[in-house]
Amino acid sequence: MKFASITELYQSLILSLSQADFSFGIKDFFDILLITSLFYIVFLLIKRTHSTFIVTGATIFGLIYVIAKVFNLYITRVFFQTIFPFFIFIIVVIFQREIRYFFEWLATWRSLSFLKQKSSLAENTINDILAAVQKFKETKTGALIVFPGRQSIDQFVQGGTGLFGRISFPLLLSIFDDSTPGHDGAIIIKDNRIEKFGVRLPLSDRFKSEVMGTRHCAGVGISERSDAFTIVVSEERGIVSYTYKGMLTQTKEMIELKDALQGFLSDQIPDPTPRARWHSLLTKNVGLKIGAISLSTCIWFGFALSAQSGIINRQLVAQIEFKSVPKDYAVELITPKAISVTLAGKNPDFKLLKENSVRAIIDIKNNQTEGTERLALLESMIDYPQELQIVSFEPHTVKYSIKKIEVKEKQ
Repeated sequence: MKFASITELYQSLILSLSQADFSFGIKDFFDILLITSLFYIVFLLIKRTHSTFIVTGATIFGLIYVIAKVFNLYITRVFFQTIFPFFIFIIVVIFQREIRYFFEWLATWRSLSFLKQKSSLAENTINDILAAVQKFKETKTGALIVFPGRQSIDQFVQGGTGLFGRISFPLLLSIFDDSTPGHDGAIIIKDNRIEKFGVRLPLSDRFKSEVMGTRHCAGVGISERSDAFTIVVSEERGIVSYTYKGMLTQTKEMIELKDALQGFLSDQIPDPTPRARWHSLLTKNVGLKIGAISLSTCIWFGFALSAQSGIINRQLVAQIEFKSVPKDYAVELITPKAISVTLAGKNPDFKLLKENSVRAIIDIKNNQTEGTERLALLESMIDYPQELQIVSFEPHTVKYSIKKIEVKEKQ
């Protein structure tokens, strides 16, 4: 590609920006707000599912296609246009779990903190859980404890027996005792009670159970699909780990686990005061919000610039005027008195139009006799700015009468 082409492209862009008239109204504000919200949801999904590689790959392909289109690389452009439908199909098939999770996650949006409040675990309950985990660590007893977040996990779990029992140290030891039938499953803790035990959780797609163990894969799996927090105790080595947002973290000391659990629980019950909610809204995921706002604003400017620089049609009313009318004569009974003219041009050119900038001018210097006349209108009779072009006009004929003005003599 020659440098001249790049220079011309740059100069054309600067010229378009300098001539553009970006009018911003209340509808544009809500338009950007809605698109920003959608981008923010998608960014959260990418962050939660660790699918940044999908965005990276799609961005690279998108940039290649844009470059091919801007610089008219014919073969590359045709190639991308040909494989694009197949590429979309492949993406849907390969990442069907992420796409399904996206819609499931949207369905649980009603469980946000300002719509639904949750009760936190009591301090003595947390101490009983941590004491049981410490015991499991010492005895190398496998355990899997799930703390659901704001999202429902009912659609992800299977089996289990309802218990609804108050959490206690002896109860936890008995549930995960090797001699009990439900010790290989997980327990779900909700509202200071053990809701179920012996529950089967979905396994992670990123980790293999042969390498990590089934409990760890299950703990990571439920945290990939929801905002649940899980505690996992290894049966083979007695190592204590926790999972959150698809990440597995090993802990050496129980204080690390306690801090992580309390941090998770505190996020589930935010401060209900308006000031705290505004603070959370402005400070949480700041990078994602700035990215969503920036991307939405750029898209709005792109569409606005496209509308400014693109050719549009606009219908205007042109008044009919007569010139070369003889002295002591007048033109009467003009039918119609105005015509409809459709012009094509750029939006800034239409912005510069003044009143009566478009007129139909009829010269009657070659026909100055009295009587009624019917004249065919021609495009050359229409006066309009040179920056615009006539698409059509109607009607194509005009009827008028020329009459001599009677001058009364003074007595």
